[in-house]
Amino acid sequence: MKNYFKTIGTHFKVVTLFLLVFFLSIGYVSKKIVYENITVNEQNIIAGKQLFETRCNICHGIKDNSQNMLAPPFYNIKSKYSKVFRTKESFENAIIKFVSEPQKENTLMFGAVKQFGVMPKLSYPKDEIILVADYIYNTEFQKPVWCNGSKSQQHN
Repeated sequence: MKNYFKTIGTHFKVVTLFLLVFFLSIGYVSKKIVYENITVNEQNIIAGKQLFETRCNICHGIKDNSQNMLAPPFYNIKSKYSKVFRTKESFENAIIKFVSEPQKENTLMFGAVKQFGVMPKLSYPKDEIILVADYIYNTEFQKPVWCNGSKSQQHN
């Protein structure tokens, strides 16, 4: 009788281990599909920062006042997107989607569109957009000093 229970215990452990590995692999595959080739590491953050500074800051860089801005500052963009897209993957995928195909209908920042218009479609490679989206997610941006003004100045 002891061997019977020992055998059942062993089978239970094997089945449990199999199910654990199975469910973990499903989660891994689904994240891999959503993220495609995104791998978070220090080199990607550095590359994303360099791309951000040379491409995005041209229009989104903080100026001395809101009237000199060409596009909303990233403090506002990140703040708005973080409220709607609460997970890293949804946040990054929303940024990637908008930068790849900017459309008025898909914007979250109606005040910014009213003031600046819709961001032009840029022909950046998708892997670079992914790096920049990862950098944006992982960076705390400085709040512009003039950002405490009216709603139109905040570019929401």
